[in-house]
Order: sequence, then C-alpha cells, then structure tokens
Amino acid sequence: MAEWQVGISYSIGDQITYDGSTYECLQAHTSQSTWAPDATPALWELQEDMNDDSWQSGVAYKTDDKVMYNGVEYSCIQPHRAQDDWSPDVTPALWEKGDRRKFVTESDDIVRKTYSQGITIDLTKYQSEFNEIKERVDNTPQKKTEPDQEILQYYNENIAREITEEKERLQRNIDILQELKDNGNLPSKWDSLLSDMKTYYNNL
Repeated sequence: MAEWQVGISYSIGDQITYDGSTYECLQAHTSQSTWAPDATPALWELQEDMNDDSWQSGVAYKTDDKVMYNGVEYSCIQPHRAQDDWSPDVTPALWEKGDRRKFVTESDDIVRKTYSQGITIDLTKYQSEFNEIKERVDNTPQKKTEPDQEILQYYNENIAREITEEKERLQRNIDILQELKDNGNLPSKWDSLLSDMKTYYNNL
C-alpha cells in the first residue's frame, strides 16, 4: 500500500498509509502539504487496525464492534467516529461495557431447562452481571452543568435511557431467579442475591 504524498490526485476509496496508520479517501482531491490524513477527517477516514482490538481515536465504529480500553472490553451501541474525548469509559451513549445482551435469551433458556430437568448449575453469572449493573448505574453522573441547553437535554436523555436499560436488564434477571425460586429450583445460597437485586431495583 502506497504512502501518502503531496501533489497526488486521490479518488474516493483509495487507501494509503500515513504515520503507520491506514486511511481511506472520502472525497476526491489533490493532496496538499497542509492536508495530511490525520488532520483532515473530511478527506480521510482512519481504518481500524484489525490486528489491534484496542480503542482508537479517529476510527469509524459500527454497532456491535468490540474494543479493549484500559483492559476492559466494550461493545459499540451507536455508529460513530471516535474522538479523543469520546473514550468508551466516559461515553455510555456510544459504548457499553462487555457483551451484556448475551446474558439474556439462549443462556437464560438453558438455565430454565437445566433446572427443570433436576440438574443444578452455577448461577454465578447472575451475581457477576448484578455487580456490573450496579457499577454502571452508580458511576453514571446524575447531574451535569452545561450552558448549552440542547447539549444538556441530550446528555440527560441519555442518562435516563441508560438507567432505564439497566433496570430492564436487572428486571429480566430477577424474573429468571424468581421463576426458579417459585418452582423450588433456586438453591438457598442464591436467596440473598435475589433479595439484593429486588432491593436495588426498587431504589432506582
């Protein structure tokens, strides 16, 4: 792949390398010395390094893309182009920690079916997810000072959406454990977890 050069006519879709990274041309143009790829996002799009799963500023991420940031895995929940101040740990509207959706659907069905057959399995995943939910909710700021009212409204709406999603996720897990308890299939050691989940949910 060719290195980016000044004075070259580039077409949409052309790919080049610059400063060790790969970029794709977004608009046909003739390059100039002040139009380096890393300084002209309107002309060039940084391509994700498929050999590096760490979060990278400037990359265009799609829904369900997964990255590592500070040793934690995040899943993209909104398509966007990453910016320096949009790291996964501070943008819950763009990223969610881990792969939370996998805990619902088939895994919960397996729990139901396995217990209905009289086989006891470990329910630790529900404790782990409860801990993750509490961490995400407790670390979500409830207030923000922002002079721009449109930005403030957008921020607050996203906070409300995040809390609602966490409550729905927690309620699904409560329903699973309660169903097991009602059927006499919930080991007594998990009673306290179910109680803690209900209390936390009611306080949200």
